[in-house]
Formats: sequence, C-alpha cells, structure tokens
Amino acid sequence: MKRKYFVKPTVPYETTLEFSWDSDTGKVTGRDADRVLEMAGWREIFAHPLPAAWEFSQNPLTNKTDMAAIIGSSWELPEDLRPHYPEIHDDTPDQAVN
Repeated sequence: MKRKYFVKPTVPYETTLEFSWDSDTGKVTGRDADRVLEMAGWREIFAHPLPAAWEFSQNPLTNKTDMAAIIGSSWELPEDLRPHYPEIHDDTPDQAVN
C-alpha cells in the first residue's frame, strides 16, 4: 500500500521528512527518498528507549516495523506506523549498585 508521509522532527538537528512509501514493493519516492533509503541501508538504527537499537530485517523497505523504527528514530510516527514500532526489551539482568 502506497502512502505519503510528511513527518515533523522530534530532535533539533533534523528537518521535516517528506516521502512516499509503498510497503508492498518497497519503493520510496519524493523529496527525502534518498534520506530514507540511506537509513534503510544501515544494519540497525537507534530505537527508544535509548540507547537501544533495532536490527533491520533482510528488506527493511517492505517491513512496517523497520520503517516505523527508521521514522521513529528522529521523527513523529504517523498513525499508521505507531502500532508497528518495535518493542525493545531489556534482557540485561538488574545490577546492584553499591
């Protein structure tokens, strides 16, 4: 399904991100397509709660969870991707503080 996104940044060092994405084909077009494609080419991206990271699937451009992680790293998540944002679990045992 093809959707157009215009998402505002949640961090001061980014600008509004504008692109279209077809989740069925993985095609990304529009003004900021190159930026989205660049991030999708990384193996992982920071995810909340920081300092967590999300490792991408084999094809992040057809994976809604990966795309939610990409956008959610520094931009407001669109309604349709909110349910797909990755759940990060801390598997580290609690450490006692002396």
